[in-house]
Order: sequence, then C-alpha cells, then structure tokens
Amino acid sequence: IAKVGETLYFCGRWEAELNVNWLVWTHNPTDGWEKIAWESGGKGEGPMSPPSGLKLHGGKLWVYGSIANYAGIGSYDLETKTWAPLTGKNEQGADVFGNSDPNKGKPVNDVAWNSKTGDMYLVGSTGGLVNPKFSSPKWISQVIRVSKDGVYHPMGQMLKGQTPKAPNIQDCIYIDETQEPADLYVAGVFNFYGDSPTHNSRMAYNVVKWDHKAQDWRPLEVGKGDQIYLSPLNKKEYPNG
Repeated sequence: IAKVGETLYFCGRWEAELNVNWLVWTHNPTDGWEKIAWESGGKGEGPMSPPSGLKLHGGKLWVYGSIANYAGIGSYDLETKTWAPLTGKNEQGADVFGNSDPNKGKPVNDVAWNSKTGDMYLVGSTGGLVNPKFSSPKWISQVIRVSKDGVYHPMGQMLKGQTPKAPNIQDCIYIDETQEPADLYVAGVFNFYGDSPTHNSRMAYNVVKWDHKAQDWRPLEVGKGDQIYLSPLNKKEYPNG
C-alpha cells in the first residue's frame, strides 16, 4: 500500500469486476475505487500478473514481483497516468529490459534507491547479466545496481543455498545513507558466498553486506576487526572457514 495526497494505491489481485482481475488499483474519498492495472482473458493494461509489492519514487509508482510482461518491474507515472517498463543498457552497451532476464520469468523481490547517487537496486534475480570479473561462477549475485544514467551493473557473485536443493531467496535490501559510501545489506534465505567451489558455505547466514573495496558480498563482521562467525558445529566440516 502507498498513499499520495488522499489517494491510496494497492497491488495484488482483486476480481472487482466479473472476469476482470484488478492488479493495481486506487481509492480516493471523492472518486472511490478505480483500477489502473488489470487483466482479463489475456488482455489488459499495465502489469499482467499480480505484483508482490509497490513503492513510490520520483513521481512514479513502481510495482515488482513475478511480472512476465515487464520482466519483474514496471512503473506508473502519476502525472501522465501511463505504464512503462524499466529499460537501460548493460555494461557492454546492449539494451536491457526489466530485471535483465531475457526470458522475463524471474522475479524482482525488492527495489530501493540511493537518494544521494540516484542509483536504483533490484534484488531477487540473476537476470541475464554476466560479470566478467568473476570466472566461477560468471552468473552474478541476485542484486543489480542501475545507475541514474540507466546502466545495469551486476553486483558481486551469487548468493546461494548450502546445497542445490536448499532454499535460495534474496528478499530485501537496506541502504544506510548515513555512511559514505552508503552501506548496503541484503537479506533472504542463503548461506553461501564467493567462488564455486568454496570454503565459505554456511558463513553468510541469510544476511550479507557489500564490501566496497572487494566489490563483492561478505558476511557481517562480529566483534572487532575482521572476525567472521563460524558455528562450532561447522568447524570440523569447514576448517578454513
């Protein structure tokens, strides 16, 4: 839910009309309920599947989730009342759409902005970007920085579950702008970071912090210095951390 003036904005799925699914809608004390994104029998306007979340930024309503026709994320201009996908270019100069997934099937689980730099962050999908800095694996972390000039920058290496069958979800991002440069934290369900194969399994414990110097994700530090916690139960299995 978001609010601008007296108007509330909602997203989800609501069959407010027979055989018509409202996917984003509003309520205003004067105008009542109105749909701004909907789907019916394969036809519609705006996102064509239920967004999982919405946020207001820059005069636009941003909706995100498993939205195939927008590759995970799209925006609604509050002034012109029009929908548009997120577009830009990758670091190699090729056009990029939504979360960069060429198949448009992967979700965006969260979106955030750095008000000082204008950077936008997408969380939840490896998309279609490749980071040439890393060889194993080349597929990047599930976090993408979109600079204010529209260039998509992959951030670090993949965050993964303990095993291929273990949960692997990147849910949310937090930006601490009181620090310079801003601290970035990503949380979800994962416990693996770095190269593959790795000795860093069971080290991330669902939260990581961006290391600006290493340009990669790292576990949270514990205590003073560079201590990283490893459960006593795991020391035998992972003697090197």
